[in-house]
Amino acid sequence: MFSNNGEITITRNRIDGSLQCKSNNPAPTGGNNTVGGNKEDQCRSL
Repeated sequence: MFSNNGEITITRNRIDGSLQCKSNNPAPTGGNNTVGGNKEDQCRSL
């Protein structure tokens, strides 16, 4: 997710690759995601 303007919640997803979030305002919120790759930038705590 890149350069979104609005609230984004990312919760309880299974992602085979990496979860990348940059330049979102506000930063995405959520948790309990299973990621096969890396959680990066604004998504590293999700």
